[in-house]
Amino acid sequence: MEYVKIIKNERSKLKGIPVDVYYDSNLLYDTYLFNHRLYKEQDLYHYNGTICEECVVSAELCGYSTQDEYKDIKELANAIYDNFKDSPRHHAIQMDEGYSYISISYISNYYVVRLASFPHNVVGSQNKSRIEFEKLVR
Repeated sequence: MEYVKIIKNERSKLKGIPVDVYYDSNLLYDTYLFNHRLYKEQDLYHYNGTICEECVVSAELCGYSTQDEYKDIKELANAIYDNFKDSPRHHAIQMDEGYSYISISYISNYYVVRLASFPHNVVGSQNKSRIEFEKLVR
């Protein structure tokens, strides 16, 4: 949620008016699963499939932190934002108002930010990603 607050604030400053940005918990299932895969493989690459079937437009930002510990979630969110800010291409995605729905996952220095144009829908408790997610976090 802290990362979403940062994005909302930065986009609003850039535009000069309040801009809506939302945390999408339904998008989190696949975001976490992919982040877990990066962590397990100790590798950093982009997902090769469709990020969000329901969305017209979606994007993904992946990164790795060399810092092992953060004092709180806000410091971590700022570090992730700043890391992508340093890359013009990644920062343009962060600031793109077309991506109003965001999920973020951080696992042992690896992080994945997924952005979408519309909210992600997870229908019912039998969703494959949701079931796989729940197995991992139990």
